[in-house]
Amino acid sequence: MHTHVKLLGALLLLVSVAFPMSTCSHYEDAEGNWVEVAEGETPPEGLTEVIDEDYAFEDFDTGDLGDWVRVLAFGWPIVAVAILYRHKRSRSVVVVRVLEPPLIVGSIYVVDFLSTFFADHRASGAYLAFLALGIYAIATLWADVVLWQERKARRT
Repeated sequence: MHTHVKLLGALLLLVSVAFPMSTCSHYEDAEGNWVEVAEGETPPEGLTEVIDEDYAFEDFDTGDLGDWVRVLAFGWPIVAVAILYRHKRSRSVVVVRVLEPPLIVGSIYVVDFLSTFFADHRASGAYLAFLALGIYAIATLWADVVLWQERKARRT
């Protein structure tokens, strides 16, 4: 059952990349020139607020290692679920279970970075990614507790 919950978290994480991770706003005049307005200050008449949405993979460069870190951050859960589902009792399952906690933390860090670095506000994609990682983390903890209980029951 916990594998199905992990799959839900992994799929939601993949879906999150279709939504903006963050937004930035600025003001432009009628000619499209960028106009600086101090935070909290009322913008002068005739300016238009422009809101830019930033997506996780909108500027993906295959030659940039940092962009591949993003692929890892959003894609590893699907691979992990496939390994856990396909190989019930093998060394690869042990490796996946050991790597899951640091990978979850790493993915949270990447989503946090993408949604706050040079951004005004987090957007729906970041919140969906955090939700997905939370679901995956809870299912991981749940699976570990069940495994621990099974081992304890076998010893007694």
